[in-house]
Amino acid sequence: MDLTIEARKIEIIKAFNEKPKNGIKLINEICNEHGLDRAQETAKFFFEEKKNLDQTMVGDYLGSENVSGEKNEETLAHFVKQLNFTGLPFVESLRHYFTTFELPGEAQKVDRIVKAFAYTYCQQNPDSGDINSADSAHILAFQAMMLTTDLHNTNIDENKKMTLVGLTRNLRGTNDGKDFDNEFLKQYYNDIKTIPLGFKTVKAVPGFELDTENLTSDETYKNLSKALSKESINTAQLFPQLKDSTIEISQPKAWLNKFTGYKGSINITDKEGTKTSIQLYEPDIFSSWFKGAKSSVIVQPICEEGKPPSSKSLEMAAIIAASFSSNVNITATYDYLKEDMKQAYNNIKEIEKTKITGKADSLKANEKIEERISKKITSSFSKGDSHVSKISTENNFRSR
Repeated sequence: MDLTIEARKIEIIKAFNEKPKNGIKLINEICNEHGLDRAQETAKFFFEEKKNLDQTMVGDYLGSENVSGEKNEETLAHFVKQLNFTGLPFVESLRHYFTTFELPGEAQKVDRIVKAFAYTYCQQNPDSGDINSADSAHILAFQAMMLTTDLHNTNIDENKKMTLVGLTRNLRGTNDGKDFDNEFLKQYYNDIKTIPLGFKTVKAVPGFELDTENLTSDETYKNLSKALSKESINTAQLFPQLKDSTIEISQPKAWLNKFTGYKGSINITDKEGTKTSIQLYEPDIFSSWFKGAKSSVIVQPICEEGKPPSSKSLEMAAIIAASFSSNVNITATYDYLKEDMKQAYNNIKEIEKTKITGKADSLKANEKIEERISKKITSSFSKGDSHVSKISTENNFRSR
């Protein structure tokens, strides 16, 4: 760590733990002033001060894409390189890696973190002979996490837990088109069966999260779930207020879906570049460890790289979250405070309530008008009948 950052580390730690963006801002300012590499210095700070930093926030930052002009992915790459995996068994290295932070509660962030480990492990062990590529290590790392969940999940019956034979079958042909060595897989299996990897996953996630029991019955959820299986979607059908926006669908890798229950993302962008991401999760008994057994939706406002947080992005996310009939949990993101997110959500809900109340008042007013018209008509007919009756009586007298 640079001495300038070292001298201000207490100030940076306090700022980061209160709001990560403020801590990163201080590091960036020092780096810009002294010509230091921002990503490299941030990674060193995370590594050397890991006992003093909020590990939930560290994991979330490392797993994020490059947003708001930050260098999250570069920081992650530098962070992993500070760990020495040379000559160590794969499972032992992965176990050590997971002690340095808490895994985020979003599948895509977990994927980036696992991928960075796989790449670094292979770089540091080029002649291991057991793992042929970083892609193979990536799959193997996810399989290790899945195996830990399977073997040490008390909700899974013993006779349904994965065996060494099942593991071998699962990984067939995944070592760059070849099979992993049998002895290597045997050791890998026994290591995990004896001691679980011990990774921790954050349950609360940044953004607007919906995870109520009746979420799958929510019309907005149903429409989003259907939309993930379509190639083209009409935004107006999903969210009429955002009818001029475009939609991009992102599907997860098969093992990511199996491991986390992550079904996919729908990214919405309006004409001005305002963005919001929607993630859907549909867990089964195997993936319920990650976010629980209930289906869930995460709605997040996205900041464009190099631009400050936008109130329009926050408003867009709030409109989407408010379109659900289910209750919402709100957690601060890297760019947006919880209070601001809550205010944006409540504003949209209040507008909707006013519209509904306005319609109801309008209907009541129309009913009153119709009632008055009906009374006038009834009164008119009543007077007319009396007049007719009077004329009829007079005619009877005359006829007599």
